[in-house]
Amino acid sequence: MTSTINDVARLAGVSRQTVSRTLNEPDKVNSDTLDKVMRAIRMLDYHPNVTARSLANRTIRSIGLFLPFSADQVRRNLFFSLISNTVCGSCAEHDFVLQLFASAAGEESGELFKRLYFEKRVGGLIITCPSVRTKELIDLLGQEIPFVLIGRPPAGLEAISYVDSDNVTAARIATEHLLQLGHRRVLLLNAPPTMTLAEDLRQGLREAIEAASPRDCSSDEAHATEATTDLTYDSAYEAAFASLAQSSRPTALVAADDLLALAAIRAAAQLGLEVPVDLSIVCIDHNGWGELSTRKLTYIESGSAQLGALAAAHLMSSITNQYRPTLQRVLPVQLVEGQSTAHPRDTFQGVNEK
Repeated sequence: MTSTINDVARLAGVSRQTVSRTLNEPDKVNSDTLDKVMRAIRMLDYHPNVTARSLANRTIRSIGLFLPFSADQVRRNLFFSLISNTVCGSCAEHDFVLQLFASAAGEESGELFKRLYFEKRVGGLIITCPSVRTKELIDLLGQEIPFVLIGRPPAGLEAISYVDSDNVTAARIATEHLLQLGHRRVLLLNAPPTMTLAEDLRQGLREAIEAASPRDCSSDEAHATEATTDLTYDSAYEAAFASLAQSSRPTALVAADDLLALAAIRAAAQLGLEVPVDLSIVCIDHNGWGELSTRKLTYIESGSAQLGALAAAHLMSSITNQYRPTLQRVLPVQLVEGQSTAHPRDTFQGVNEK
């Protein structure tokens, strides 16, 4: 038979209201009472009803995690798995329910956000991979819906709560590493242009190219090209193949994550190019796919494993405390050298010419 809050109260020798206060506001209960109640909960294996607690406290102990991609794209991208796992762990630790939402066909995300909140299905939202568009976020602010972004907010909305890695610096130091090795033609396999991530990576690449001295790039002017992907393996393979098949191909590549880097390695191999002898590669986000590479990838450590937990902690605090300070946390990054970068060949040789 399932234990109830009344059973806990009887065993602990306190009132039902005291048990409720211990569960919802433990900091307001003295240590003796807290110990008695928690001991009774363990003995009875009591599990509080999260929905009932939400109704009693007029809070919705449920978080919506929004992933702006199709379910198939989410399944293939380990970054989303990493974020989902860390948010789920934080929710479980604090008796919150986590609900996942991918892009809903035929429905604007802004309308989905408002519907979920006002139907009391979620108490707040974590939105990943924010768009450069601002309308949906302005709507959330206007409706006073609690939310936090994983990723930089678009220009003009810098006061929004968010957590992110320093992607501008990540792209800059990745490019600087390649320039210092002597590369002069660098390809960026970028995220979709609608994402603020794509803007940040492009800016970091541009900063490195513009700051490069003749000494950095072997007296020749460095330049960069960009190929857009939708962060899937297939799109990255096609983009990398098209760029590497050109007569004046890049000798180095910066990939938005290690899944894209693996796709570029396959494209290079199809063209008879070897990494790093013919093509050097640095990936920005090391989320797990890189472990499948036979050669250890050079990558940027971005702390992405922390993003989900930071976002969840802030949002849960905003929901339960009804106090919504702005969180703006940008995690530092650093280059981790592997085996996928090297000096370019002294004389450029075309595809299939070794």
